[in-house]
Amino acid sequence: MKHRAPRRQKGLSIIELMIALLLGLLLMGGVMQVFLSSRQTYQTNSALSQVQESGRFALD
Repeated sequence: MKHRAPRRQKGLSIIELMIALLLGLLLMGGVMQVFLSSRQTYQTNSALSQVQESGRFALD
C-alpha cells in the first residue's frame, strides 16, 4: 500500500481570513482613534488661538 503525500494547501483558510480581518479592524480602529484625537486637539488649539487674538485686539 502506497502512502500519498498530503496535498499542499492553496489559498487561505476561513480561520486565517477571519484573523486577518480582525487584525485589519484593530489597525483601522487605532488609526481612527489617532485621527479623531488629533482633530480634537486641532479644534482646541484653534479656539485658544482665537481667544488670544481677541484678547490682543481688545488690549490694542
